[in-house]
Amino acid sequence: MKSIKAPEGGVYRQEFYKCNKERCKKCRDGPGHGPYWALFWWEDGKTRKKYIGKNLLLTKDTPEEEPVLTKDEPLPKTLTEDTPPPEPLPKTQKRLTEDKSLPKTSTPTGEEIKRALEAIRGFHARGIEPTAAEVAEAVGMESRPLGRLMAAAGIQAVNCHRGGVKARRYVFELRERIEERLVAGKIS
Repeated sequence: MKSIKAPEGGVYRQEFYKCNKERCKKCRDGPGHGPYWALFWWEDGKTRKKYIGKNLLLTKDTPEEEPVLTKDEPLPKTLTEDTPPPEPLPKTQKRLTEDKSLPKTSTPTGEEIKRALEAIRGFHARGIEPTAAEVAEAVGMESRPLGRLMAAAGIQAVNCHRGGVKARRYVFELRERIEERLVAGKIS
């Protein structure tokens, strides 16, 4: 990361910070949040640190506790001077929805449910509890809409762990309901 010598002593350095929240993609998959500036200095035999923020101030008329960066030093890429905001993007003449309608997905029929039930029955015959994604692939649909259709038909996938993998699966306990639906032909 970039570091700049501080005029009052110490060093300004950019760092990434981790919030450690479970669902935070920046922390889980990336380096973290930032980079943010911090002032580091040595005092009483210890390294001290003060959080500054996203940008360093560039003016000399600031109070003493705020950092000052001289204009003689080269600026890092993340540091910006007072630049005018970019020009706004030109507005389109017509909205997309006024111009033409958005494409709609085809309305599901009982045929997709029947194909899904047959696919599940085939997996079960081979001794496999299929995931919702595997059934959707066999039917040729996306898994979410298919899952909603199957739940409406009374066949709902169950969250479970198999082989260390958590997934929504159509378990063997659903065999009887699947057979009833296929034999009766009551597929809506």
